[in-house]
Amino acid sequence: MIGLTYFLVASVLAQVTPAVTQAKAAPKLTLGEAIDLADKNAFPVRIATKRRDKALEQERSALNSLGPRLDAAANWANQKTDFASSGGGGGAFGPEGWNQYKSVTLTLSQSVDINGLARKGAEGLKFQRQAEDENVQTEKAGLHADVRVRYLTLLQSIELERVQAEALRAATERLDKANIRFREGAIPRFEVLRLEADQKNTQQNLVNARGNTELARQDLNNTMGLPIETVYEPVPVDTVAVSEAAVNDMVSAAMNNRSEIRQSQFLVLALMRTRDVAYQDIKPSLNLSATHTQYFDPPAFSTQRFDQVAAKLSGPLYDSGVGRRKITAANRDIEIAQLQFEQLSLGVALSVRRAATNAFTANRSLDVAKANVAVAREALRLAQLRYDEGAGILLDVIVAQADLTAAEANLVNANYRYLQAYAQLQRAVGSDDLRPLSQTPIQVPKK
Repeated sequence: MIGLTYFLVASVLAQVTPAVTQAKAAPKLTLGEAIDLADKNAFPVRIATKRRDKALEQERSALNSLGPRLDAAANWANQKTDFASSGGGGGAFGPEGWNQYKSVTLTLSQSVDINGLARKGAEGLKFQRQAEDENVQTEKAGLHADVRVRYLTLLQSIELERVQAEALRAATERLDKANIRFREGAIPRFEVLRLEADQKNTQQNLVNARGNTELARQDLNNTMGLPIETVYEPVPVDTVAVSEAAVNDMVSAAMNNRSEIRQSQFLVLALMRTRDVAYQDIKPSLNLSATHTQYFDPPAFSTQRFDQVAAKLSGPLYDSGVGRRKITAANRDIEIAQLQFEQLSLGVALSVRRAATNAFTANRSLDVAKANVAVAREALRLAQLRYDEGAGILLDVIVAQADLTAAEANLVNANYRYLQAYAQLQRAVGSDDLRPLSQTPIQVPKK
């Protein structure tokens, strides 16, 4: 099963990136393709889809129950007679013994929805199914946000690995030069040893960075529902900008975009229909039926067929207030759902503003990180120049290199911190492009 799944995943990756040619070249995977793969394979979406399908079958079952029903029954009985015989071997009703009764009964029934409660019950199941539809979209939106964050985390790990690889290259080059100068007698052995230790530390940092990359890849594979060992090359994403003046528009857009809002609305409507169905305990009901029974080989003086048409009107006269209490309890469920809708709406607005604040803050830190890289790069150049001319010490070079590596790592982290904050803002608004909508926010239904 695992082998088949891996083959299917490899086929999908080959379709979305036909440029794969060599066995050693990992297929490229864009963020959009990662999201598409997650939609097809991720377990939360698949489970939510099954629940939606179940709700759809329940809705159809309720609609079908509004139609007529035809039942059939076959009966067989062996009955012993015990009539006294008169004058001979037989009496007026036949001799004493066993008589067999065989019959087939057909019953056609139709429940008349005189109060409209059955149809309201079907409508309630329809609203529940629509709520499950929105739940599927909610799971997809959450999944897309998780894929974005983990995809960006993988790119971030790859960039940090590149930073450490560049630091190792610089440390190795510096050590090679130091060995030459030591052999020429220009520097003491201690400086070579110091550079060797610095190279080993840098090598360990690179190993750690590669481990983080592998862990990030595994997390993304798990989120997409792919085999953990699946290998690909993620394609870098473009940096995007968002205006601080658009926060109010994004809040309004979230009220229209977020499937959780619509799901909560449908749940309120479903509870209203459930409350309506509760009235059946205090209202009359009408059922029509037609029955035909056909007897085969009946005994003497017995009928061969029986037909009946009936109409049954029934209703409670007194139930000690049980029905009214059920209706009151159903009204409380509606009130709770309405409060939850209001709480959800407030939470959505909060999540949008919080995500926007995080995105703005992370965006501002990018300029600072870029400036720090420029300063650190110049400091390393000057320290290396002074050391080469004999005016500086090796420690200044090592510290300057460490500062540059840290500054470059901080720039990578700042860049992806903003991209991840932007992804969270997309999730909060419920839109990939964050373009605000001009529609009126959804309102919770009233009783």
